[in-house]
Amino acid sequence: MLHKTRGIILHHIKYGENSVIVYVYTREFGRQSYIINSIRSKKSPVRAGLLQPLFVLDLEVYFRESKTLQRIKEITSFTPFHSIPVHPAKNAIALFLAEILYKMLREEKPEEDLFDFLSNAIEFLDTTHLSPANFHLQFLVKLSRYLGFNPEDNYSGAHRFFDMRSGRFKAEKPAHKDYFAPEFSSLLHDLINSDFVSCDKITMDRRRRAAFLDQLVRYYQIHNEGLGIIRSLEVLKAVFD
Repeated sequence: MLHKTRGIILHHIKYGENSVIVYVYTREFGRQSYIINSIRSKKSPVRAGLLQPLFVLDLEVYFRESKTLQRIKEITSFTPFHSIPVHPAKNAIALFLAEILYKMLREEKPEEDLFDFLSNAIEFLDTTHLSPANFHLQFLVKLSRYLGFNPEDNYSGAHRFFDMRSGRFKAEKPAHKDYFAPEFSSLLHDLINSDFVSCDKITMDRRRRAAFLDQLVRYYQIHNEGLGIIRSLEVLKAVFD
């Protein structure tokens, strides 16, 4: 049956000589996999240039619950990107976040609030004239709420150690190694209480930003064993180095 939906490109891989499988997070059907044949042909319903990480697209698709690979009739750009493809830092952020989302978003069921959060965040990244240096940090903190392991904001002068395993700030240093030191716990508290506009005002040098990002990724890995190694992480850190 033919449906219209909106989708966010997560990843695509080559399939055979002239086809690709593209992984899309859709508003109506959750995560879906689509096979596109003859992608380089003039008769292809899809332009290969649209299959870029985090592109937000309008889709006309065939959907059958019994199938693991769906088909696409047509793709058009919902909001053409202006800065993400050409801005080195924004492009590196998009690649990094797309890899996180590709590994985290596995459910084939609609989560419209999550889709709207993603779509709005991507649009902000593309259109903002503010520095994007803290955007991915803010994104990961906010995304965790939709994934079910958002940090509890009980931070205070007496609770200065964020325990990654429990998701709470503790008064004493945990006996295990999975915790944020006070300087990073303070940054996490600031991000919890900011948004994409105000997070630009949170100051940190390159060293602290890279170390804090490592901690956030570790937090995600603890709460999702399938996340594994994020290959784009080092590239992202190098852009801000």
